[in-house]
Amino acid sequence: MNGINFFKRSVSIVFVAMAFSGCNNQGTSAGSADSTVTSQYTTPKTITSFSELNIRRFPIPIRRLDSLKKLSLTVKDYLSRTRQYEYLISMLQTDTVLPPRIKLQEIRRSRSLLEDLKNLASMKKVESQCGMIDGTTDILTYKDNLFVPRSFVVNQASPIGMLQWNKSFGNTFKDSGDDEGDVFGQPRGSGCLIDLDLFITAGHCFSSKLPGTYPPKKNKRDLSPTEMAPLMNVVFNFESISVNNDLVSDSVSFPVVSLVDLGDKLDYAIVRLGPRNGKKAGELFGWLKTVSSDYINHTDTLCIIQHPQGKAKRVECGPLLKYDDSFLYYNKIDTYGGSSGAPVINYSSGLLEGVHFDGDCFTEQGTVIGSNKAVRIQAIKKVSHVLKD
Repeated sequence: MNGINFFKRSVSIVFVAMAFSGCNNQGTSAGSADSTVTSQYTTPKTITSFSELNIRRFPIPIRRLDSLKKLSLTVKDYLSRTRQYEYLISMLQTDTVLPPRIKLQEIRRSRSLLEDLKNLASMKKVESQCGMIDGTTDILTYKDNLFVPRSFVVNQASPIGMLQWNKSFGNTFKDSGDDEGDVFGQPRGSGCLIDLDLFITAGHCFSSKLPGTYPPKKNKRDLSPTEMAPLMNVVFNFESISVNNDLVSDSVSFPVVSLVDLGDKLDYAIVRLGPRNGKKAGELFGWLKTVSSDYINHTDTLCIIQHPQGKAKRVECGPLLKYDDSFLYYNKIDTYGGSSGAPVINYSSGLLEGVHFDGDCFTEQGTVIGSNKAVRIQAIKKVSHVLKD
């Protein structure tokens, strides 16, 4: 896992237990509890013995989720480490050498590490990477490819922004029972302008129940989406070059003043942005036009411009996998936590076709399983009182 110091202390006792358990199992009769349980557990193909458990693969057991948010994780890491933790826990449970107190302590610690890993996977949405390699590219270094030329991407990029929490909430949470949480300045999602001051994104960006987050509370209660929205802003023109992550453009933020539409069964939200220096966001960056027909060709190419994990603007384009009345599905376009709300643009028409909201794409043994998906704009128009043809 990039950027992580690896954890040794929490598994030192475990490896001592493994050494003793290994010797013990060699002399165990076929009818013993150890041999019975061990025979029922299928060792993952990538691990054939205890010696293959690389201690450097165990991350630090960080319990604070705000620290976990800063870490990165790949699908390969996630799959590998999950199998290793499960295997380790299984062997601890069948161990007959360690003292009961230490054994219980190490089982709890290993489960805690596995929980941290799954929390991180949930936050980063690693399952939405459709392959072992991140296919997204910095918007400024994107080059012509077989799907979409650079000129198209550049022309569509300006209205895309990153939704994030404000860096300060002022005196909003100063009463007894209030809690500011720990989300100051944290990225929340992606989205795009659809009018002079209207910004569309994913509805769950305004949920207080997202895993890995601790948003503010008022009088010990969770905030409603309507209360939450004005605590955020949208940043435009946040772009960089991936080689050294140097910013090459000045980002500009606009305050969210209100939540004007929130999907019920469809995961979308529309907020109104306040002006900056007397100018509306659309006057500076324009906005994306939306499709006005239910028709879409199954061979169409889609393009998603996004701010994955709060990074500077990135893009990937790929083919449409399938669609139905409400959703678009794609399994060759990577998305991550922070990509929620990103516009799905149809290359054929240049129009906004959908709003990305879910990552269900992952890779197992080299095979892509599942797909990422977006709610269709036409489905939104049928229920929205704001977005209409």
